[in-house]
Amino acid sequence: TMAMPAGTILYSTAQTAVFPTDWKTKLSTASSSSLTSSTITGIKFEKTVPSGYTTKVGTITGAGKSIDVYRSTSKSTDIAFVSSITIEPASCSNLFSSLSALTTISFNNFDTKYITSTFNMFRLSSKITTITFGDGFDTSNVTSMMQMFHTCSSLKSLDLSQLKSDKLTDIFGMFVMCSN
Repeated sequence: TMAMPAGTILYSTAQTAVFPTDWKTKLSTASSSSLTSSTITGIKFEKTVPSGYTTKVGTITGAGKSIDVYRSTSKSTDIAFVSSITIEPASCSNLFSSLSALTTISFNNFDTKYITSTFNMFRLSSKITTITFGDGFDTSNVTSMMQMFHTCSSLKSLDLSQLKSDKLTDIFGMFVMCSN
């Protein structure tokens, strides 16, 4: 394997979408609904529209490629981001932070092999109970997980067994204020 400089992202196909770091703003602008960082309760990343998610509420773009957003029919505050391939930005800092109503997030279609930082990734998402890391959640290039789960006080359990830590140098406060 070729060593990649920090922050470098390679796009191998025309179907690749980079998840935008400003997705919260793009979502509230793109959707005609009241989906905001304070109302979203569930997030899924999928290759195809999941069962029970029939209403398309908008589209956000990442690296010029579309990521469709669907709403659950049973719970209007649960959303699914759908694209053939979704790559994480090199830094996931604050990407899912301050989602005050979020309880679950599932990374089924989320390629993270180029990320280098998960600093504050879920910080202040205090109602989150379940985080499911899919097969594509690769942390082999991550050097900092500083405060990644800071104040995730409702998190009951977390399977970190597939997360690689070979290059990890900073885990300061990774679970600070996680009382469960």
